[in-house]
Amino acid sequence: MSGEQRMTESEEAQDKEHKHSGAVERVRVRYFVVAWLVLIIWLPGAKSVVIAMGYDTPWYWLDIGLIYYLQGLVLVGLALTLLVWRFPVSEMLGSRPGLPAMKFGLPLTAFLFFTAVPALYLVFFPLSYVAPYFVYVWVIDLPGTIYFDNGVFPFLPNLLNIVSLCVIAPILEEVAFRGVILHRWVHKFGMWKAIVGSSLLFGIVHPDVLGAFLFGVGMCVLYLRFQSLYVPIICHGLYNLVVWLVELGYFYHDGPYAEHTLSGFREDWPLAVVFGVVALMWAIVYLRRKGFPTGLRLPSLSR
Repeated sequence: MSGEQRMTESEEAQDKEHKHSGAVERVRVRYFVVAWLVLIIWLPGAKSVVIAMGYDTPWYWLDIGLIYYLQGLVLVGLALTLLVWRFPVSEMLGSRPGLPAMKFGLPLTAFLFFTAVPALYLVFFPLSYVAPYFVYVWVIDLPGTIYFDNGVFPFLPNLLNIVSLCVIAPILEEVAFRGVILHRWVHKFGMWKAIVGSSLLFGIVHPDVLGAFLFGVGMCVLYLRFQSLYVPIICHGLYNLVVWLVELGYFYHDGPYAEHTLSGFREDWPLAVVFGVVALMWAIVYLRRKGFPTGLRLPSLSR
């Protein structure tokens, strides 16, 4: 290859990167964040969805209808964001995941699962004595992900709920928080500020703020290390599936009508300690063997 050809290829790569940066810089994350929070706090059109489905419809179908309606609105918002600001979707998605990516991603996802319980108790156990009603409403009295009614386990609603939880939600959240927001903030604030900021925002829109924040950091590391959004999407989906299976286990062990109480939450603190010890030992062994992940880059900067 001649020097002139190499020069041309280099100029083309720089031109592509310049166009990519310009497209990313057009994104206004503040509007994106406000819209996301509005949808969580106030779901416009929810009453119309309930009326259209009929008040005599079983409650789990109404729940599924509202979940899919919310995810549909998020999907429309994401699509408009990518189209209006001409976001470089192919660069955002990166490469297809390979075996090394999954061999790294699956253990990390398992580690994050073990950190979730102690993270939850670290925040909400002391709060349960200061603001018990808040903890009960925010953490304990959440809608379950297992549908059961009048002795019936409806197959299709539960299947649709799994698809929503383990397929649709991971795709939407990873595209939004790692694909769009992280990309924009890396260009604006730098790598680590973007990782912390986008993960903090991810934590805020979830009940378990600290656990979701740590999970967000882990998904950022996966995305940036392997330059592939497919990796955190797959790991996110598997994480949610494990959560659903754990809830299913409790469902069969405790019975479908078991009542979750504040005192029960407090009494389960030894489980958080066990999970915390496992997570801490796991982290120490990993950091001693491999150190903290380095060489984190956006997909567009490595292609």
